[in-house]
Amino acid sequence: MSEDYDYIIVGAGSAGCVLANRLSEDERNTVLLLEAGDHDRNWSTAIPLAHSASLSNTDILWNYQTAAVPGAANRRFFYPRGKLVGGSGALNGMLYVRGQVEDYDGWAADGNTGWDWNSVLPYFKKSEHHARGANQWHGEGGPLHVQQLQDMPRKNPVSEAFLQAGQAVGLPFNDDVNSGVQEGISYFQINTRRGVRSNTARAFLKPVLARNNLSLNTCSTVERIELQSGRARAVHFVRSGQSQSVSAKKGVILCAGALNSAQLLELSGIGQADVIAAQGLNLEHALPGVGENFREHYMTSFICRVNQPVTMNDQQSGLPLLRELFRYVTRRQGNFSNSGAHIQAYFKSRPSVERPDTQIHFFPFSPAVDPEKTVQSTMESEPGFMFTLTQMRPESQGSVHIQSPNADVMPLIQPNFLADDEDRRVTVDSLKFAREILQQHSINQYIEVELAPGPHVQSDEQLLAYAQQTGATMYQGCGTCRMGVDNDAVVNPDLSVRGLKSLFVADASVMPGMCSGNTNAPTIMIAEKAADLILNAG
Repeated sequence: MSEDYDYIIVGAGSAGCVLANRLSEDERNTVLLLEAGDHDRNWSTAIPLAHSASLSNTDILWNYQTAAVPGAANRRFFYPRGKLVGGSGALNGMLYVRGQVEDYDGWAADGNTGWDWNSVLPYFKKSEHHARGANQWHGEGGPLHVQQLQDMPRKNPVSEAFLQAGQAVGLPFNDDVNSGVQEGISYFQINTRRGVRSNTARAFLKPVLARNNLSLNTCSTVERIELQSGRARAVHFVRSGQSQSVSAKKGVILCAGALNSAQLLELSGIGQADVIAAQGLNLEHALPGVGENFREHYMTSFICRVNQPVTMNDQQSGLPLLRELFRYVTRRQGNFSNSGAHIQAYFKSRPSVERPDTQIHFFPFSPAVDPEKTVQSTMESEPGFMFTLTQMRPESQGSVHIQSPNADVMPLIQPNFLADDEDRRVTVDSLKFAREILQQHSINQYIEVELAPGPHVQSDEQLLAYAQQTGATMYQGCGTCRMGVDNDAVVNPDLSVRGLKSLFVADASVMPGMCSGNTNAPTIMIAEKAADLILNAG
């Protein structure tokens, strides 16, 4: 292995794979990509419907847990992160959601020049190959494939019924929530190609691994970034039990995600003095915002028993399962070709809210609920459906900080779910709105009984208690290396770490606030833009 490279990227997840591709396009740039996990050789990461099986496979995930969360009945939450090439983008539900125009315009209004919607849209389009072709909102010919579930040849009747029920309560049908206007209800857009997951490892990295100027080191746990005279000079890591280091001539880019990018900064002596000193480390560069501003989506579920065998629960055994397997093997269609999340909806939790603040994920199946788990990876045997409600831009802020000088020890993760009054208000109002959807004839005709929250849960106090006691995380953390121009920001708008040279962060941790919806597509956009910013920085 070469002893130095122009660029060293830490983390081969959704962002790191993009950057490895883009920075190595110029053969004059030598690029090293370091990944703590191994190569992706797992069947469950390729077949879309099998993605939940990955969340119980400790060979390919970091088995993290949060601290006890006071606002969520003092529960600790399972918090898996991808431990393989592809990162958490190899484990997620493949849902392609960009967010709202106002998200990015808000970033720019806070001083992050160049991050407004019109400026980031070209980067969304650059990465994309949209199945319906190019238009003013979508790209064609990019590495990442995007499919419209609306175009599925066979649709589940319960999903169709929920789609109609949403429209009956006033949600407009929105064929493309990624076109700048998000409000409404529709089928999801997903990252698949011919029925197989399309993530950045498969789309961006794998096709270019033969480049002579690009190296990938797997099973390499980065321990710290070495600074010299205020500049990132080298990366120290352990591979196969051996300590190694490599030098960076132009830049080190952290793409380790909202948990581990902040962790690596602190392990390198960059962050809050008291946090770093508590672990016996030397403070190299004070940045009070490192590990703060942690934002995460919290979801609360409705589960209903269905009165006839029309859900995916009824298609997981016997002849129906064989039919689904045949459709997938021969045509890459049917249940196995998508994650099971069919319908998305975006609405205002109350009329006075300026823009949609709540998201729905609808699944035409019901899970076998295990109260000890926040991830339900199997379906129950009886017909049912489930949908989740998520406040998209929570006010509650948490933190992620090291609790050991050892990189193998997980950081202390405190998401502070439902700590803010506004978050509790949105949660209760959203649950009440969901009940209105369930009362509509198109979906109500299928409902035998509401299993959760259940008919006995009616008052605001009961609904809030239900959310606190049963809600779950969506594993979409962001914000711990916040981009900004104030003293608490961690990175500048060009994604360089404030006060240091040649050190960048480019992943979901730089988001100033949460995007409206799932975070993978915005993370890919950040990486696309980061490549230009870093190359322009020389």
